[in-house]
Amino acid sequence: SLVFLDWDITDVKAWALDKFKCKEIANSFHREEVNGKILLSATVQSQEAMVSLGLKTLRKKQHFCMKSIN
Repeated sequence: SLVFLDWDITDVKAWALDKFKCKEIANSFHREEVNGKILLSATVQSQEAMVSLGLKTLRKKQHFCMKSIN
C-alpha cells in the first residue's frame, strides 16, 4: 500500500476504473481529486465519501474497502 502514497489523481482514476470497471466511479474519484494519500485515508472510507464517489451499494463499498488495502 506504500505505492499508493505517490499516486496523483490520474493514477487513482486509472486504479478505480480497473477495480470497478465503471467510468462513472472512476470519474468520481477524479472529480473529487482523490490522490494516493487520500485513497489510503480514513476520510475516503466514510459512508458520506463513498456515496460521493459513486459507491452507493454495500457490495461496492465492501469491494472498495477490500481493494484499497490490496
